[in-house]
Amino acid sequence: MRIWVLGGGAIGLLYAAKLRASGADVLLLTRTREQAAKIAASGIEVRDEKGSWNIPCVSIAVDDLTQPGELGEEAPEWILLTVKQYGITEGMLAWLASLGQASPRMKLLAMQNGLGHLERLAAHVPPERLYAAVVSEGALRTGPASVQHTGSGVTKIGAAASDAEGEKQRRGALKDLQKVLQNEGFQ
Repeated sequence: MRIWVLGGGAIGLLYAAKLRASGADVLLLTRTREQAAKIAASGIEVRDEKGSWNIPCVSIAVDDLTQPGELGEEAPEWILLTVKQYGITEGMLAWLASLGQASPRMKLLAMQNGLGHLERLAAHVPPERLYAAVVSEGALRTGPASVQHTGSGVTKIGAAASDAEGEKQRRGALKDLQKVLQNEGFQ
């Protein structure tokens, strides 16, 4: 399963590193070229109560990504949107819309706190491909390529909108993502 993690903050670094460690095909998209270069060169350092380890991870700045229409098989099956709610700009919404048009299999998992972002995303991403997450993992970004996992929690995911017509298909997609997340210990 190809997964893009959009956002190089604490949660983005944690999920990208742990998913990559479990063998998932992960691309971390960062806001800056400097952060992407550091991660591409040295990986992501993850620290927790058990110690520290470094996970190699492919990373590029979102501005350097190929135009969505040119991705073909490179397009992700899932995008984990880990930016803060205020980081969801009009430019990002337009980019996500064009990526969704170019890749009909792409699904978006919004991992923001607060209210209002799902409605904004739903105006640009087809509702049958929009999912939401509630994350209680504790993480602290300690550098551009390092994260402290401060506490294990639960990640709840589900469809952002519900209708009987596409329910079976959405449940199947969620089960596939849940398996990938659970392989690395996310609950």
